[in-house]
Formats: sequence, structure tokens, C-alpha cells
Amino acid sequence: MLLWQSGEIIKKTKFRYCNLIMLDIITNRIIAPSTSLLEAMKVMDEIMVKTLFVLHGEHFEGIVTLGDIQRAIINNIALTEPVSRILDRNKVYGYVSEGDESIKEKMRKMRAEVMPILDEKGELVDVWFWNDLFKKTEFSQREKIDLPVVIMAGVKGTRLKPITNVIPKPLVPVGDKTILEVILDQFESIGSVSLLKGKITTPFFVSNCDSINEQDYRDVWDYHLNNHNDMTIVTMVKSFKIPYGVIETGEDGLMTALKEKPEQTYQVNTGVYILNPELIDEIPEGEFFHITHLMEKVQARGGRVGCFPVSEHSWKDMGEWPEYLKMINVL
Repeated sequence: MLLWQSGEIIKKTKFRYCNLIMLDIITNRIIAPSTSLLEAMKVMDEIMVKTLFVLHGEHFEGIVTLGDIQRAIINNIALTEPVSRILDRNKVYGYVSEGDESIKEKMRKMRAEVMPILDEKGELVDVWFWNDLFKKTEFSQREKIDLPVVIMAGVKGTRLKPITNVIPKPLVPVGDKTILEVILDQFESIGSVSLLKGKITTPFFVSNCDSINEQDYRDVWDYHLNNHNDMTIVTMVKSFKIPYGVIETGEDGLMTALKEKPEQTYQVNTGVYILNPELIDEIPEGEFFHITHLMEKVQARGGRVGCFPVSEHSWKDMGEWPEYLKMINVL
């Protein structure tokens, strides 16, 4: 009995020691339950991860992923809401009572970047990382989708002059590749859109030639299918902070409210879309017809135009010099 108790004390001490080391490793990934969805997304962008740990003090509440936040936005949950509102209490975790192989199999099935390991009380005692256990290439091994891709490359690039006086915008270099090559690398196959009548019979991607999205397009495709959209727009969650105190007024010009340096958040069009093939027939031939005109046309007839949100740092735009210079420093 005393031996068992001693072993139990050693076991608890070991877990406490592991817990302190583990907390130190994930310290930059820990957020409070009261953290807003927008702030959580910003943390993910800053440290370039897609999973955060939600702790109340030292008590483990759960994890929140970029996918959780994206689904919340799609379900019209405000980005000012706390992450506690969207925590999935049914997420699968590893437990110290099960074998290592069982936990590894869970990670494989879920393609989990990280796996929290909990004790019998549900407290966090360890964290396993995919890259420590498996080959990095295995993480991206999802079923491929075979869809055509249309890249709209007939742009003048006036905002990038004078470089576009010499080089067409799609061939402007980004690192050791052109922007067109970088976009092509993101897709599996390549298929202007009205010219495709009768040639495409499946949904297809359309992309501008001046932006790069780091989002896995299979997630966008799944959303498009599951939501029964006619068209899906990849949007970027963008925050703008007004550097002044904003005053609201009412009757007789009397102040009704004062907001100090408020922050506004919008979903911005990234220039990447999925279109159902029948939409090609709605594009008139021989005249200028912007894709925004198509959005309005589909919406006016009661069609479904969905929006799939991505984080601010997952979208890179090379349409203007400041953004292009940032891009070539990153890539």
C-alpha cells in the first residue's frame, strides 16, 4: 500500500514537472476563454499556427482552431464574441490512460497538428506535435480534388509601374518564381471565362493573378459543396483601426456616444472563387462583365453566393508596391 502510494506521488510529481515544461513550450499559444475570435485569429497569424489552447488559469478548457473560427464567421457569429462561445466540448483528445499508438492513430485520422494529452480529471499534462511524430509530408496527404482552374491573367498592372512597363504583371518575380507559378503551385490542374462555354462541365476555381492564398483549397471546396452554393468567394478578415476618437451625434447635433479609436472588421474579396459550370452561360459574350457583376446577377435571381473567410496574414496581395515589397520579403 505504501509502495503504491509512493508510486502515485512520483507519478503526480512527474506529470507536474511535464506540465510546467509543456506550458512553457505552448505559452505563446495559450489564450483565455474571454479572448475574442478576432484576437484569437490575430494570435494565430502572428505566430503562424492554426491551433490555440484555451486555459482558465491552469485549467484546460479546450482548443480552438482556425477552422472553428471560420465556421463561426460562416454562421454569422460576431468576431467580438469570446472563444468560449465556440469551444467544441466534443473534440477528441489523448489521455494518459491510453497507449501511445492509440493516440498516434487519433492524430493520423484527424491530421491533428497538435494533440493535447489529458489526465483522468481532464487537465492538460502534455502536448504532442505532429512534426515530432510523423513525416511533415504526411500532414498534407488529403484526398485530392480534380477541378479546372481559371487564372485571370489579362491585367495591365498599372499600380506596379514601372516594373510592369517591362514585365507583364503575372510574370513579376516573387522569390525565384513568378507570381503565376506560385498560384499554379497551389492548384492541381489548369483549365477568360466566357470562352469556356461548353468546355467545362464541373465546378471550377477562378483566381486573380495578383494574390496568393495560403488556405487549403480543399476546405473551400468542401464548404462550397456542403453549403450548396452557386458561387463561393474566398474572403479575407481585415481589421481597420481608426486612429481618432469617433463621436456619434443625434438630434440638434448632441453627442450620443464616444468611441476611442474604434476597430472595424470586414470581409474583403481576395479574388479567388469557385463557380458552378452553369454560371458560364450567365456571362454575356463580347462585352465587359466583371465577376462582381456575376455575383450581383446570381444574388438577384435568388442564387447562393457563399463566403469562405481566411485570416489576414494568409492572403498576400501584390497589386501595389507596398504589399509587393512585403511579399518578396516573406516568400
